[in-house]
Amino acid sequence: MQEELNPLEYLIKIQRIKLRFLALPIFIVICGLGLNLLLKIDFFKYLSLLGLILYFILQILYHIHRIYQFDEDTGAFIAPVSGIVIGIEDQEVLIKKRWFQPADLRAPCIYETAPFEITLGKIYLFQTESHLAGKLIGLVPGSIICRCLIPSDYVIIVKPSEKVRSGETILASIQEQKKGGR
Repeated sequence: MQEELNPLEYLIKIQRIKLRFLALPIFIVICGLGLNLLLKIDFFKYLSLLGLILYFILQILYHIHRIYQFDEDTGAFIAPVSGIVIGIEDQEVLIKKRWFQPADLRAPCIYETAPFEITLGKIYLFQTESHLAGKLIGLVPGSIICRCLIPSDYVIIVKPSEKVRSGETILASIQEQKKGGR
């Protein structure tokens, strides 16, 4: 199940994206330490410390949390990103992801057209359709707002200011049919 939810090819893509951004802090650390040893100027030591801090910030910014197990519930619409529910309007749920929350983007349900929109941020989307809820489909580093478009036959079960985790928290479930003509 882990291989289905966290495809190896996507994890490799995420590592490549992360390494592309981590190259600058690594370069700053190496150059700062080298120049400090050669020129004996303490400024370069502090420059390399700044590069090290930037390295750790980027590591946290681009981390994902892996789902190892997910109870397949065909009637569930799960959170595509980790964050806090900031609003619920009609059949839409707004989720605010902050800077240092996991950057993984997960499929909220089985779909052909994405039932969510990402605003105010960068998105790396690896696939456009999903046949498995909870599957890793992209990366969204930094602070973003995700607007989840819940289908009309679903009932929203989350409340505003509730914390949600990507691929785990159920945002809505399928409405049960009324029995006996009520």
